[in-house]
Amino acid sequence: MDIAITLGYWLNDDGSISDILVRRLNMAKELLDKGLVGYVILSGGVANAKAKISEAMAMKNYLISIGVDEEKLIIEDNSHSTDENFYYSMPIALSYNPKMIYIVSSNEHFTYYKFNPLKQATDHLNKISKDNDIRLVVYTDTYSMDRIKE
Repeated sequence: MDIAITLGYWLNDDGSISDILVRRLNMAKELLDKGLVGYVILSGGVANAKAKISEAMAMKNYLISIGVDEEKLIIEDNSHSTDENFYYSMPIALSYNPKMIYIVSSNEHFTYYKFNPLKQATDHLNKISKDNDIRLVVYTDTYSMDRIKE
């Protein structure tokens, strides 16, 4: 069963989600609706203490409000950085024995190399799995790219 990891984004002080995060979540819903994934991991902890809710829980609430089945959503709410998104989410994803892991993000994550989700996901996958047949695919609203095998 293929799976997606949707990366969180800073919440507004009132706990509402930004337009950037709405776009990411709509892409995650699209993957579910098209049957490309069976589950979506929602990754993000409490980065904004004023919001009083984790990014993952805010993401879950939004997806349920637009008709996504709650049973398809997996919460990962310990992470506070892109690196931690994958530190905590990759073991969850691998427990589903996927052939493909979609990384749902947006272009903002590609601004700085050290935050690049494909690099972060590849690093964590290589640390915990010897299965080089798992494909990592970055899924954004403008393009997608596959992991380059070394």
